[in-house]
Amino acid sequence: ITSGDLFIDIDGDAQYGPANRRSGSGYTTVQNSFGYDYVFDLDFDSMSYTVFSLNQATTTTVYYRQNDESNPWRYESGGEEILDGTIGYITGLTDQETGFTGGYHNAVTVDLSFLGDNVDFIAHFTMGCGNDNLMGQGTTSAVPEPATFALVGIGLLFLGRLGRKAA
Repeated sequence: ITSGDLFIDIDGDAQYGPANRRSGSGYTTVQNSFGYDYVFDLDFDSMSYTVFSLNQATTTTVYYRQNDESNPWRYESGGEEILDGTIGYITGLTDQETGFTGGYHNAVTVDLSFLGDNVDFIAHFTMGCGNDNLMGQGTTSAVPEPATFALVGIGLLFLGRLGRKAA
């Protein structure tokens, strides 16, 4: 299963949903940011990301037919590059450490400090098949942290599901 990218909305106008429905199933590229303001273009091969500020010219890849409501899926082009960073990856977390069930969990962290202090946000992540649609919300912390803890829960859910599907 292929990872999507992490979309961030800070002004409350994000919209997920169908995009250019057509017969059959698969991926298509559309000129639509779905109202998201930023995207973490994730690269798990190099464990890095690039953050882009999104605009009207942004194009994304979406999955259509099976679960259109999980769009957007992956960033393609448009917008302005803001910064590069390194993906944090934690393995072997227990149910007691995470509050989740299933026995074994992993976490992915990214740095949201570029948003500023006390900024409310919505985060959206979708796997390549479109049926793992993770939404979360949080507020950036006024206390500087090496990695923003607010997205750990999203990362735990994502990697926990990924681990279960791979097993």
